[in-house]
Amino acid sequence: MKIEALTVCVNYADFLAPVLAFNQKLFDRLLVVTAPADKATQELCAREKIDCLVTDTFYRNGKRFAKSAGINDGLAKLSCADWVCLLDSDIVLPPQTRQVLERAELDPQCLYGIDRLMCPSWEA
Repeated sequence: MKIEALTVCVNYADFLAPVLAFNQKLFDRLLVVTAPADKATQELCAREKIDCLVTDTFYRNGKRFAKSAGINDGLAKLSCADWVCLLDSDIVLPPQTRQVLERAELDPQCLYGIDRLMCPSWEA
């Protein structure tokens, strides 16, 4: 089973940096989508050898921030062969996520979600 991940990260490289260490190994491919002006995210991706798509779609036609347009650009760059996981740049998945997904009897006709545990600080 091929599992790809897509993360939109515009001006949140400080959140994304620690998250990558946990999430990158869970996926066959992880793609980060960001804006041209977000050099910090681009540099982070280059340093960590993460695929990074730079697009101006977030603010095209006077939009304030069109996250969905960035997601669509990213999806167009993935194979979408089996499964795609959409993640915010501040989401850390449990280390057993890959094994759980591989054992689950997932229905390709369904869209799945997951509960979140909010953590108020890094120390917590």
